[in-house]
Amino acid sequence: MNRRIISGGENLLERVRPLWHCLNDHLASCSTGFQESYRNKTFEQRMGSIRKRVGDGNIVVWLLIDGDRDRGYCIASLTRDGKGWIDSIFVTEECRGLGFGGRLLQSAITWLDDNGARCKRLTVTPGNDEIIGFYERFGFRPRKIVMESVVDHLTQ
Repeated sequence: MNRRIISGGENLLERVRPLWHCLNDHLASCSTGFQESYRNKTFEQRMGSIRKRVGDGNIVVWLLIDGDRDRGYCIASLTRDGKGWIDSIFVTEECRGLGFGGRLLQSAITWLDDNGARCKRLTVTPGNDEIIGFYERFGFRPRKIVMESVVDHLTQ
């Protein structure tokens, strides 16, 4: 196959949309207690939250292309005060285990380092525990655990 990774700015976000929906469905299925928040979140809301946090900082997108199909992506952002984020990363099942997730993540880490990130952060959804070892191989460690109460939508 002709697999390659390209990078760009927000102009690539629309191509990310269908892959993001696959990730969001996965997170809804494995989330411990917050399934509805994933099921109710839209792509526009997620991208809006990234844009709001970044302000006039930078957003970069890496896209894994297999032939003529998009098979994975990574979105990273850097705020003006130097906080780097791995905002979202996903590789389709047929391309997992081939090193593409690592290449996407390493591209984002390198970009953040090259652009002066003081720190690099990402979040992991509880229940998606199999991804933690992957991130640890790249130097990420749990720093704190944020807990939130589950709102029972049936009683409201």
